[in-house]
Amino acid sequence: MSLPSAQQNILPDPTNRIHISGWNGGGSYGPGFASVSLTSEQKVMKSRTNSGRLVTRMASGHTWKLAIKYNPLTREDFEPVANFLIDKRGSLEAFYVSLPQHQGSRNTTFQTFLDNYINIYGANPNTTTAAVASGNTVMMLAGFPTTDFDDNSPQPGDIFSIDNSDPLHTKVYKVTKVENNDKFSDDNNRPTTAQRRVHFIPALSKAIGSGDKINFYNPKIRVILSNDAFSYELNQNNLYTFNLDLEEAAQ
Repeated sequence: MSLPSAQQNILPDPTNRIHISGWNGGGSYGPGFASVSLTSEQKVMKSRTNSGRLVTRMASGHTWKLAIKYNPLTREDFEPVANFLIDKRGSLEAFYVSLPQHQGSRNTTFQTFLDNYINIYGANPNTTTAAVASGNTVMMLAGFPTTDFDDNSPQPGDIFSIDNSDPLHTKVYKVTKVENNDKFSDDNNRPTTAQRRVHFIPALSKAIGSGDKINFYNPKIRVILSNDAFSYELNQNNLYTFNLDLEEAAQ
């Protein structure tokens, strides 16, 4: 007796296929992106006192916004991704996007370490050393190689997600600084050789526990379409053109 198939909930691209049944195995690859941009939006309220002193405060939560452009597509390339999107009924249903520039760390040495570890153990190696409350922008992580600290670390600009027991913690974060055993800012929080103190944006949206896994390995952003209308153009060469505006839909 056959079991129900796992449905594809990642935007089809050259590494994520979609079957005509919607299954996430077999079928067609989605087209590659002509270009992609990622915007960090943090609305801030600003005011000045009578003496001219600037006062700032956050006006709302943080949101990632994506703009994806495609090259002109044949119908065979267009239909898998177009119907995946139409099936989401505008912004009603969320899905995930794998960004090509963030499928791995920009540090190839660290990425090779992740690839080898996950291939052997089937899990992420990096875990929190203590619970971290929501609102924090720094955490201590364990599970790193004990040599070549700079090369065996995530890099500023890498993104990560939280891999723990909370399926609703879908927020994605970006690394801004990484402290190690050789270069650190606080002697009371000096990382061991196998630890890294990672600074990131935005602030944690939810608390995480000690031993929670941090995923630097192809993290995906949960998004919705910014516009409820999906449209495309067909030119005289029978090639389809369209672009996507997406916004994060963290839970």
